[in-house]
Amino acid sequence: MKKCRLLCVADASVLIDFLSVGMKNILINKPFECMTTDLVFQEIAEQNEQDRLLSLGLEVKELSGDEVARIATLKGNNRGLSGEDLSAYILAETNEATLLTGDKLLRTLARNNSVEVHGTIWTMSELIDRGVITTEQAKGCLRRMIEKGSRIPARVCERFFGPF
Repeated sequence: MKKCRLLCVADASVLIDFLSVGMKNILINKPFECMTTDLVFQEIAEQNEQDRLLSLGLEVKELSGDEVARIATLKGNNRGLSGEDLSAYILAETNEATLLTGDKLLRTLARNNSVEVHGTIWTMSELIDRGVITTEQAKGCLRRMIEKGSRIPARVCERFFGPF
């Protein structure tokens, strides 16, 4: 049985993880309908990467005035989260989408408010489950992400996918 596409909001940590190993097309085009906010999108420094993400179909959304005002309110109660982080949270909440992030504080906020949240490891697992990549490809990508500075915990990767 074919699974439907998942509506996801990606924060910068997940986008950067996938960009670092050349997997941006898989994150955006395969099993996910992926979007982000204009604030998060600006965190991706290289213009050619921004252009490539847009050409692959990443939707970049602007928050409404009320949603932007909500960032300030949330920021007061969630020290340690940036406006960019909170914008991704608000977009996921508003669209009833899955938030993709590696940020512990952002994950906690989402869970505490019943917003589905996952990270790069879960995303790789979904790609395997949907037949987009193999376990070996996922392990190789995760290994390269870690080598390139991702904060993905290797011990958690090994628990899911076996030894690297």
